[in-house]
Amino acid sequence: MESNQPPRDAVDSLFSLLDRALDSAYDKVVRPLLLLGRLVAIAFVVMLVGVAVVVALVDLFVRFTTIYFFAHHVWIADTLVGALSLLLGLIIWRRRRPIDSRNV
Repeated sequence: MESNQPPRDAVDSLFSLLDRALDSAYDKVVRPLLLLGRLVAIAFVVMLVGVAVVVALVDLFVRFTTIYFFAHHVWIADTLVGALSLLLGLIIWRRRRPIDSRNV
């Protein structure tokens, strides 16, 4: 029983070994780095979109309250937004804890 496959030469064996080694390195090193890079890029985009949405909502709130509640006195709406921001900041500040008591 003879096989019809030609014998493998040294160059073919070497390239096969190199291909397996590079595939292994890609799976263990390059793929996790690519996934980490994608994660960082997506998180950055989500953060930017979140900031843009918050700015747009604050602007909408100021315009709405200025037109419908405060008879075009913008300073009242600005003071209200400042007070709400200060209150939110104080609430966040009270919730902070020292590093060693956090669940890390």
